Amino acid sequence: MTELQKIGIFGGLFNPPHIGHLQLAKLAKEQLNLDQILWIPSNVPPHKELGAHSPSAEDRLRMVESITGQTAGFEACDIEIKRKGTSYTIDTLNEIRSERSLDADCEIYFLIGSDALALLPTWKDAENVKKNAKFAVFGRSGESAVIPEGVDVVELQGSILDTASSELRSRLLKCESIQGEVPDSVLNLIQEEAFYGAPISDGLAEHIQEVEDSAVHLATRWGVSPAPARLAARYHDAYRTLGAEDARMILEAAGEKVDEIESRNPILLHGRVAALRLERNGTGTGINKKESVDVTNAVRYHTTGRREMSEIEQILFVADRIRKNWSDVADIPADRMTAVRDAMVAKLAFLSSNDIEVHPRTSEAAEWLGVS
Repeated sequence: MTELQKIGIFGGLFNPPHIGHLQLAKLAKEQLNLDQILWIPSNVPPHKELGAHSPSAEDRLRMVESITGQTAGFEACDIEIKRKGTSYTIDTLNEIRSERSLDADCEIYFLIGSDALALLPTWKDAENVKKNAKFAVFGRSGESAVIPEGVDVVELQGSILDTASSELRSRLLKCESIQGEVPDSVLNLIQEEAFYGAPISDGLAEHIQEVEDSAVHLATRWGVSPAPARLAARYHDAYRTLGAEDARMILEAAGEKVDEIESRNPILLHGRVAALRLERNGTGTGINKKESVDVTNAVRYHTTGRREMSEIEQILFVADRIRKNWSDVADIPADRMTAVRDAMVAKLAFLSSNDIEVHPRTSEAAEWLGVS
């Protein structure tokens, strides 16, 4: 038999997990003297809509693990993800008692917000949930918990950051900073994986992956660190599906001017938007300060190029022409500057044949490369 006497169960989407979640878990552990808190990401939630472009359940688990690995008594638990299907609390409670051989006297506290507690009567087998667990509830500022009949409740006292995962997702879509509102470890993962960008189609996702693979291959071939090349490729089209007006609003709210050619050709804006997110939220771990600047500039200028592009900028500029200039990365010239010039020649030809205005940055890049 386990020696655990009090366990907290903290379930939810954690999409993403944030400082408020961490503060709530710490309050519960301290005030209830819990031996352990299991953070359990839902697989498919029964009462919430999981967006089509949300990170996978496994990715949400990774974000939770980045938190729980830093605090004694916290554990990430994949029980609902492994079980597949819709995640019901009663099934989770039964599995935890069985799999962990908990003593019948072990108290289980379900950590929950006051809004979710009000929905308890609609849960699957709600009566047995009430019998098998107590509830540690925290209300939003100024709210009192509405306690359903027959529920054993302890109200947690204290203050936590009043935020919502949906708000954080919205702000990332608008490329605003969420620093300080999610743990650093979570923000690093979000940024490294480019979670919560604009929705992308399967075809665009395939293109991004091909560019990423090509960028890593080219970086290795040309003696450049592959990590920043990979990150630049991952972000270059992360906001390509963002509407023209939304892109303009994001840039102008940040004090960035949209020029006349960009206004007439808004496809040029998505790289600038993605670069803004990188500037405001960082590039994650494993990327040094210089590389971070190079990644951001590569993403910002990948649609036009510019004079004196860095190595990372050149790599992304070439990799983005995969399936356009070259059918396979092996077909790209071995010499880096030759490859960049060939990519520029093809870009200028495409713009000319489609009667698309050439941006001054592209003209300057072509002049720098000796391309007419």
